Amino acid sequence: MVYFNVSNVARKVESLKPVKSRALLFIFLIALIVFAFAPGNWTPAWIVNHDKFSHMVAFLSLGFMMRLSFPAVKLYMIVVLLAFFAVLIEYLQLTFFNRGFSSADILYDLLGIGLFLILVNGFQLFNLKKYLSLIHISE
Repeated sequence: MVYFNVSNVARKVESLKPVKSRALLFIFLIALIVFAFAPGNWTPAWIVNHDKFSHMVAFLSLGFMMRLSFPAVKLYMIVVLLAFFAVLIEYLQLTFFNRGFSSADILYDLLGIGLFLILVNGFQLFNLKKYLSLIHISE
């Protein structure tokens, strides 16, 4: 029987040193920038076919990575930076061949940021960390 204790995972995530999580954030940002400015025919099919979902997941992930990397930064500042980054990417894509501005991409980026806010505030509001330790998944 294998037990999966979510509180142990949460503890391990919290124990990540900001330096390690910043390195992960940096690698993720580089990958995101490469995909954002790569020619459309170079982007993998699984991303192209799920483009809007990918935008939402990328900015949701960026939010959590920034929160782990810079715990002292206020939540609203992370949101402002992510929103600025979303708009900046779309405007910069105007200068690249085979790329263009898409307000739908910005919308899905903002949805990812909103989901990040909902999840972070849900953990803080309901003190879900206390309840996560009660969840066990067994095989």
